[in-house]
Amino acid sequence: MQPPTLVLLKTDSLRKGRKGQNKKRRAYQQPVSQMLCQFLIRDTECLMKERCKKSHDKQEFLSKKGPDIGEECVNFKLYGLCNYGIACRYGSCHLDKDLSNIIDVERNGKMKIYEVKRTLPKEMQSKLRSKKVWFNRSYQYFEANGIDFSNELNTHLQRTQLKKLKADDSPPDSNKHENMENLSISNGSENDKAPQNRINNEGDPHKKEEKEPKLTAEEVYDQVKEDYYCLQTKPKKTLDLRGKLFLSPLTTVGNLPFRRICKEYGADITCGEMALCEELVQGQMSEWALMKRHHSEDIFGVQICGNQPVMTAKTCELINSECDVDFIDLNVGCPIDMVFNRGAGSA
Repeated sequence: MQPPTLVLLKTDSLRKGRKGQNKKRRAYQQPVSQMLCQFLIRDTECLMKERCKKSHDKQEFLSKKGPDIGEECVNFKLYGLCNYGIACRYGSCHLDKDLSNIIDVERNGKMKIYEVKRTLPKEMQSKLRSKKVWFNRSYQYFEANGIDFSNELNTHLQRTQLKKLKADDSPPDSNKHENMENLSISNGSENDKAPQNRINNEGDPHKKEEKEPKLTAEEVYDQVKEDYYCLQTKPKKTLDLRGKLFLSPLTTVGNLPFRRICKEYGADITCGEMALCEELVQGQMSEWALMKRHHSEDIFGVQICGNQPVMTAKTCELINSECDVDFIDLNVGCPIDMVFNRGAGSA
C-alpha cells in the first residue's frame, strides 16, 4: 500500500515564508543631517559648533516632525519640565513662541527633591579609571594592622615620578631609562638588591645586610598629592534596627522598582543587589548602578563581595565617601560560579 501523497496548499507556502526572522527587511534610519542637535533640544549652545553634523534649524525640524499626537505632556505635568523639548510629540503644551522649552519652576523644584541621583559623578569615574584616587583611611588601617600593600604604594610613586620625568625634557632618553630603574621605594626593591649584597658580604658572613627605611603612606602621599584625589571621610552613622522588617539583598531581583514596591508593603530596611569590589574600584557604571537609592528608602544599605582585604577595604571607603548609604553588607555565601571562582562569596 502506497503512503498518501501530501498536497502543499498556497496557505501553507505563505505561512512557511513568514517563519523565522525577516533578515531581508529594510531597516529605516534617519539621516544625521535631519536629526536635531541635542544641545538645541535643551535650549543650550552647541559645544560642537562647526563639527556638529546635526541640524540646528528648529523651524525645519518642526515642519518635518509631524503633528502632535496629544495635547498634554505627562513629563511636563509631573515634573514641570520635559527633557525632550521640541522633539516631544506633545510639545505644543510646553513650547513658547520662540520654540524654547517652558519650565514650571514650582513643580520642577519640588520634583528635584525626589530624583534618583547618579551615584558616581563623571569626574570621579575618570579618576578611578586613571587610578588617581588616594584611599587614605584604608592605607592607615593597613599600616596599623600590618597588611602588606607596598606594591600599591610603589605603583603610585612610580607613576608620579614618571610623569615628572616626561615633563622634564632636559635629560636624554638614556638617562630617563636609568632613572626609571630607581623609581621604587624600599618596600619592593629589597629583593632586587639582595643578590648584589650577598656577593659583597661573602667575605664577612656575620655582616648583616643593610635595609633601607620603609616609606609610610603619609610620606608617599606628600610626594604624589598633586596628582591624586584624597577621599573624604564621612561621620559614622548610628542605626537602630530593633523590631524592623529587613528586605534581604536579592541579586537580579532586588532592583530599585522592586524595593519601592516592598517599601509600600511594609519593608523597613532595604538593601541593594550584590556588587563586585573590583568593578566598583575600577569605576564600572554597570556596578555603580546598583548603588542607586530612592527617596522612600529611609534605611538603605548595599551589599559587596570581594576576595582580598585590601580591595574590600578600599571599596568600603569609596562607597562611604561617594554614596548615601546607611550600612554596607559583606556577602560570604554567594554560590555563583563567577563569584566562587574568584575566591569570593561562598568560597
